[in-house]
This record gives sequence, structure tokens and C-alpha cells, in this order.
Amino acid sequence: MREGSFQVGDLVVQAGREDVRRTSTGMGPLPVIVNVSQSRPTPACRQDCFRVPNLPGVTYRRIGTHPLEALSQANLSQGDLLEFTVSNPSNRDYYLYLLDISPEGDIQAIFPQPYHSLDYARLAAGTSRDLSQEAVLRLNKPGVETIKVIASREPVDVESLGIRGPQSSRPEWGTQQVEINVARP
Repeated sequence: MREGSFQVGDLVVQAGREDVRRTSTGMGPLPVIVNVSQSRPTPACRQDCFRVPNLPGVTYRRIGTHPLEALSQANLSQGDLLEFTVSNPSNRDYYLYLLDISPEGDIQAIFPQPYHSLDYARLAAGTSRDLSQEAVLRLNKPGVETIKVIASREPVDVESLGIRGPQSSRPEWGTQQVEINVARP
């Protein structure tokens, strides 16, 4: 295959990525609050440090917490970890989905994982949930990374990322996304 040429499968994958990016709100502002904790690899860290089990030998230090909408203004570097906390201040339950679109355009579910039940994504009214033990995003490459949040009154199958939003006669869902620049360390 020549450089720059596409096969039909490539076009389908690209269309799915663009669908995820274009998925927009059906009910107004996002009804949940998402905060993101940022941690940076710190090799000589001696205080307030932690290690991630699947990244042996790497020590991190938390350097800040940001509301999702302010994350695009944060100083992010390749290797940083992002951890998520979500709150539902409304009086209705929502199903919450966090997606990542990498600089290469690869789509990954941050939360929930595809093997979780549909109900696992439910965030009850008036509750908060710390996802730091299960929803961690490591910024592996420099470039523009997109984090997409979808909150829906109905569950969504995260394996079907050719997503246009939940299928419902009354669209009761919202989205928010932020594009972040990841710099080389």
C-alpha cells in the first residue's frame, strides 16, 4: 500500500473517531462535574510520592488538580498521569463515560472498561466517585490529546465507539470535551 493511501477499513475507523469527537450535547451543559488530578514522574522524589503497580520503577508526585474544562490550560508533559473524580450534584442518576482520543486518533475507554457491566457506569444522584484506582490516563506521546465525557440518562455500550449518542426518543445526555497539548518533558 502506498504512503498516504487508505483502505475502506481505515475510512471506517477514521469516521468512528470523528463521530466521537463530534458527539455533542442533547440536553445542555454536562450535568456532572469532572476533576482531574495531574501527577508527574519524579525520579528523585523523596516526599509525597507514589508508584503505579503496572509501571515499575517510576515514582510520581501529584502536582495539581484541575476542573476538566481548565485542563487545556495546564502544563502537561509526556509521561504525566491523569486521575479522575466525578460528582453528580443533580437529583437524577446518570451513566458516565470517559473517553480518550490519542494524538494518533486511537480511541480508548478510560471509564468504564468495556468488560464492565452497563450499570457500572451509573453515578447516583447527589454522589461523588473517586476513579483514581480504576480510571488513570498516562499521557504517552506529545501532541493533542482529547478527553471526552459523556453523561447519559441511559446506559451506553462503550464497545460500540461508532457512537452518535444514546439512542432515545428524548435525548437526555450531555457531553464535554477538552483538547490538551502534551509537551515533551
